[in-house]
Amino acid sequence: DVVTESLASGDDAAAKSAVEMTRSMDQMERDIENRCLRLLLQQQPVARDLRFISAALKMITDMERIGDQAADIAEVVTMLEAESAIEPPEHISAMAEEARRMVHRAIDAYVQRDVKLAEKVIAQDDVVDDLFLDVKRELVEQIRKKPDCGMAALDMLMIAKYFERIGDHATNIAEWVCYSLTGQHVYRIIQRRIAGMIYSVEDDAAIRELILYALRQAGFEAEGFEEGTAFRQAVAKAKPELVLLDLMLPGEDGMSLLRF
Repeated sequence: DVVTESLASGDDAAAKSAVEMTRSMDQMERDIENRCLRLLLQQQPVARDLRFISAALKMITDMERIGDQAADIAEVVTMLEAESAIEPPEHISAMAEEARRMVHRAIDAYVQRDVKLAEKVIAQDDVVDDLFLDVKRELVEQIRKKPDCGMAALDMLMIAKYFERIGDHATNIAEWVCYSLTGQHVYRIIQRRIAGMIYSVEDDAAIRELILYALRQAGFEAEGFEEGTAFRQAVAKAKPELVLLDLMLPGEDGMSLLRF
């Protein structure tokens, strides 16, 4: 919260405060790790309790890295204060807010043991990724108009990348929450949503077989097709839940199949 505040206001004091706060996180990580190990040794938990403690051990690594990246953002903000050659990208505040919300929700999901909230965090990662692309486009446009603002734009891009990585770590935490509560990794949760058949249309036999092997190993039903005619015939009999389509097919290309 302090980091996003310092970015929005350009407050040097808030940025320095954020750096100081993150320095205490290393000790917190060690304290939580020691407590988890003590519980494992003394209580010898099983099943869900074991997963819950094991997930905590995994999550604290992501939390510590989130702290490091927050400190990095704060340090860059202190350097940006004197920069006047560049305007903050329009979408970077929204990106900071989304990343902050992801971290809060991921922790809440663990504390409240809420799988649905954890799944929302995982889905929210796409929002942060899209905002990162928006920020990059805005910065490229600013550099095009003002070539002398390149260094300041690079600093701003670094901030955006740190927020994108914070979103990734929040997603990792949410995935461990799902595992601790369900005993299933995220792809198993996705599998329940994709209950039907997955079709792969790919003319390269080696690639097609590799895709089918990976899908089947993950527990999905999958069928492959070399070209569009056989795919059309299969779809006429039963519509798939998902199609993985090669656009560069021989004969009828993938674009025409998209319109099918």
